[in-house]
Amino acid sequence: TSGSCGPSIATEIVFETFEGTDLPTIHDWRLRECDYGELNGKPAAQVHRAVKDLEEAYPRGESWVMAMERVSRLVDDLALRWDGQRLLVIGHIATLWGLAHRIDAVPLADIRSVSDPWREGWELRLP
Repeated sequence: TSGSCGPSIATEIVFETFEGTDLPTIHDWRLRECDYGELNGKPAAQVHRAVKDLEEAYPRGESWVMAMERVSRLVDDLALRWDGQRLLVIGHIATLWGLAHRIDAVPLADIRSVSDPWREGWELRLP
């Protein structure tokens, strides 16, 4: 949405930030924001008015549930490769909601409360 950086800018910032460190940096497509379809790049207010609930897909895009399911599929891969290690995951609200739903079993009916109030950083632990 307008007023936020796109995925290529966000990815570039992450790679530049960790350049020269021994920390592995991995770009995973499943961490992208909800696909707003025809509304990509439109003002946030217009985008947020376009759908009534989490299961309704944006025109030619995905629903919040679809985005959370996409993020959720990442969890199994994280556990396989990084078991027992601390990870920094950088993503958008769909990333936070997807991880909170999968890892902390936050019900869909309560998922919006996960990011209210907003803060810089959440800590989630894989089971």
